[in-house]
Amino acid sequence: MPDPRPAISQLALLALIMGGLVVWSIYVAIGAYLYNYNPWRVVVIMACTALFLGFWLLALWNRNRRARRQ
Repeated sequence: MPDPRPAISQLALLALIMGGLVVWSIYVAIGAYLYNYNPWRVVVIMACTALFLGFWLLALWNRNRRARRQ
C-alpha cells in the first residue's frame, strides 16, 4: 500500500530548521534580557544567530552554484 503522505521537500525542511533556530534564539534572547535587563545581550544573541544563518545560507548557495557548473 503506498504511503498517502507526501514527502517533505528539502527546501521546506531547511526553512523549518532555520525557523526553529530563529524561534530558539528569540527565546534565549528574552531569557538573557530578563536576567539583568541588559539590551546588549539581545543584540549579541540575535547578531550571532544572524551571522550563523547567513554563513549557512552562503555555504548552501556556494554548494548549489558549484553543482550547477559541473
